[in-house]
Amino acid sequence: MLKLNYIIFLFCSSILLYSCSNNNLNSTKIIPTFQNEKEIKNKNKTSKIYFLGLALWGNGEEWSENDIIDLEKIFRDVYFNRKFNSFIFSNKGIDSKNKLPYFSEKKLEILIKNISDLITEKDIIIITISSHGFPGGVTYRIGITPSAPILGDRIQEILRPIKENNILIIISSCYSGSLIDSLKGTNRIIFTAASADKPSFGCDKESKNSWFIESLNESYYKHLNTKKRFSLKKWFNETKNIVKKKE
Repeated sequence: MLKLNYIIFLFCSSILLYSCSNNNLNSTKIIPTFQNEKEIKNKNKTSKIYFLGLALWGNGEEWSENDIIDLEKIFRDVYFNRKFNSFIFSNKGIDSKNKLPYFSEKKLEILIKNISDLITEKDIIIITISSHGFPGGVTYRIGITPSAPILGDRIQEILRPIKENNILIIISSCYSGSLIDSLKGTNRIIFTAASADKPSFGCDKESKNSWFIESLNESYYKHLNTKKRFSLKKWFNETKNIVKKKE
């Protein structure tokens, strides 16, 4: 199995990549976003990775937490030679084997502020969100308590301290494409499970994963059986094909 030794992010403009859980799958402004090369030993410090996982849906359902944990495993594998800092919130609330802290907007604000004090321009922040969604936002539910909405504009406000940094955002929720306008930025790449006007699938009570994250998993581990180097563009395009077949 070929291991990728180095990935260089080329954040030139806001790159919006989204997969619809609908036959109208599409992507816009897809250009190569990774240049893959072997790591060159030099005096410069290797960039660090900050992984922020938001498993926002509770009610004892597994798929939201599983989505985030599975994505963390993938990125730990991709960036096996980097310092990897992981921060995961989970609202599952019932029999959570991982004993992860609950999400709140305040906790996320504090975390982002702390990261902004430590991060350098070379570091990469990966933000992953899994929940139910609606046009313009997502919902979060801690255990069996009532659900609450959080709008894309509010998420962008929370992310303001790191707005100039290199960020990859992955959102698995219905209508998640509707958050792109709120969350886009100069040094930012966004993957979403659905377009602005479409639902996504795999978030039923008995689901192990949402379809989108399940498909990202499938395409990534399929890649490991090849001798090709990993790239975001190829990962996304293969995931689109997998989702389309499921539909």
